[in-house]
Amino acid sequence: MKKIFMMLSRGFVARNMLQTEVKKTILEQEDVQLILFVPSNIPDHFHKEANHPRITTIECEDVQYGPLRRRFARSMQKMVYSKTAQYLLHYGGRPSKKNMSWPFFIVAHGFFKLLSSMKFFIPVWRWLEIATWPDKIYDEHFKEHKPDLVIATSLKTKRDAAILKSAKRFNVKPIGITRSWDNLDRMLLQVVPDKLVVQNEAMKEIAIKDHAIDEKTIFVAGFPQFDLYDNSETFDDYETFLEKRNFTPDRKVIFFGSEGAWAPYGYMIAQELIDMANKDEFVHPVQVIVRPHFSDINFDKKNVYDVVEGRPLTYYDNYFRVSKMFTDKWDPSWEEMTNLANQLKHSDMLITYASTLSLEAAILDTPIINIDYQARQEPKGGPFMGTFYQSSHYSRMANSGAIKFAHSRNELKALVNRYLENPEYEKTERKKFANWLAPYTGEAGKRLGDFIIQQLS
Repeated sequence: MKKIFMMLSRGFVARNMLQTEVKKTILEQEDVQLILFVPSNIPDHFHKEANHPRITTIECEDVQYGPLRRRFARSMQKMVYSKTAQYLLHYGGRPSKKNMSWPFFIVAHGFFKLLSSMKFFIPVWRWLEIATWPDKIYDEHFKEHKPDLVIATSLKTKRDAAILKSAKRFNVKPIGITRSWDNLDRMLLQVVPDKLVVQNEAMKEIAIKDHAIDEKTIFVAGFPQFDLYDNSETFDDYETFLEKRNFTPDRKVIFFGSEGAWAPYGYMIAQELIDMANKDEFVHPVQVIVRPHFSDINFDKKNVYDVVEGRPLTYYDNYFRVSKMFTDKWDPSWEEMTNLANQLKHSDMLITYASTLSLEAAILDTPIINIDYQARQEPKGGPFMGTFYQSSHYSRMANSGAIKFAHSRNELKALVNRYLENPEYEKTERKKFANWLAPYTGEAGKRLGDFIIQQLS
């Protein structure tokens, strides 16, 4: 029996591996055992979904960093100093993190820009990381189970870096998978796996250029979690879709998707849309779906998007399967995935910020509007999500012509009317962009599963 260790440190990646064809393809091999490493406090639903005679689940501790290591890690991360990294340095990425003052930012910006230009230091940084902090926290499991392959599914986490180090110590082949399309352009990979799996060719270019990864070791898999968009069985018929949301067929459907902690005042834009819908300000009557982001989930206080619940002409989609087991507090179910797929498919347009939802909408040929203005009541001076449109990863989409940007409430109204009158606008651009950044949709899960099995031989 061949054994595969798989680290699942986030609910996001648990979905990508377990709710797709990846798991099925691996377990089709009757001589393969899958050993999942997950955080503690496993909920019942996870036990149920991982219930298989050849799946074993191990609760594992996280790696703890001291002050010196945290400083080293921050400096090492900035060896990849992109526009995304600059934004995160200055603003912290979200209002819950304190903004860096301009004088400090200018000094730090100059330092990290110089540091990141010294690519010859990358092997030195990585050697120091492994030599100084070997992270043997998972070694006992290697001794006990003697795995044949190790898979790190979210390369920037401490758990994933640690299990890769153990794999190298025990001469076990490690595979590393980038969690999403925005990961490689904001921090240097601490540990380089023998094989790196990325989602598209743009990420492959970043891995080669900014991370000094050998092109021969990189595999482009696509997004397994997007495969359901290519399956007609995923979707309800339009009448059923409307009935489930108490919508009527005489009104078009606008889908507003939050970007959560990164755009914390998006609920104000959602309220503006609902107001306009109820006042019939558009060229065609509309009804609005409002979907929070998983980072809006908070176990201790009310979700800010709850203000839209119960409003006329509004469907409040707050169906998230939450879990305190994972750091991201999110553990998406298959039902949640198909619910989102139906909303993206059947809506007449998507309105959001710099979100992966834009890429998903492009796959389904749904018109896309991004918000590029602050709501009237939004506090000024803080991090504004609009500045993120030219981030390293999202700028590819922002500049593709597939998205229209609303720079004011009046522009938002005009763009909504434009797509209500003709949803074919930007159709060619959406298709071109989706094919470029989300290749192999419909077969990515099997493609990744087959690749993993190949590495066993």
